[in-house]
Amino acid sequence: MTLKVFLFRSFDRVVNGLESDNDVNLMLISFYLKHGKPQYHTWNSNKITTVKVVGLIETESFLNARFKTARGAASSVFEFTLAELPCLNPYEWISLLHILLKDEQKYEPIVLDLNTMLVSYIHAVGKIDVEIASVLRKKPIVKPKEALFDVYKVKLGNIYKDD
Repeated sequence: MTLKVFLFRSFDRVVNGLESDNDVNLMLISFYLKHGKPQYHTWNSNKITTVKVVGLIETESFLNARFKTARGAASSVFEFTLAELPCLNPYEWISLLHILLKDEQKYEPIVLDLNTMLVSYIHAVGKIDVEIASVLRKKPIVKPKEALFDVYKVKLGNIYKDD
């Protein structure tokens, strides 16, 4: 877990907005502090097996939603909101997205926000790979053709290779 996760462009409103990076970062951190629980209350190693969207929560800045999930073989019940996404592991973001995509029209705003967070995460992982390669004085095997800072052009599932 890195503090950078709290700065991922995790909400569609941020991606489509015209705010400066500092304004966006302040808005995201404020949202997480006010509406999220600490990581030790949310992180779990058991896989999410089922998800029920309990309801949407209106906040002053972003749409928030409450989820009730079952985890692992014991189907232990766990509740969280979109404000706790940075405290969950990325595999859970993907699992949650796949489950919600089964009824995409019903959960469209939530799906858009999850998709935005995953795109931002994939971009951040790619950027870290490029930074590590430069420190090791090696050429990265795979790198995006777009500028590293341009997360808005990155598409889920596209991997660019050097020719």
